[in-house]
Amino acid sequence: MADSLVSNNDNQTADSDIPNIHQQTALMATALKQALEPLTMRMDEKLAIDTSTDQSGKLIVNSLNRLNKIFDDYD
Repeated sequence: MADSLVSNNDNQTADSDIPNIHQQTALMATALKQALEPLTMRMDEKLAIDTSTDQSGKLIVNSLNRLNKIFDDYD
């Protein structure tokens, strides 16, 4: 088995100018990750804003419900 690995390695060294598929895949993955980082950060910011807006909306609804209850009790 070791001999077959060595012979396969010898065949690849003849084409050493061509990057192997693992190097190409790693480079593509790194480039894709770097390209998506700004989008990921923006989506995280948007999620934080959406969460904050949702919480604020719930607080407003709760306050209005309490206010309505006060007015109902006053009558």
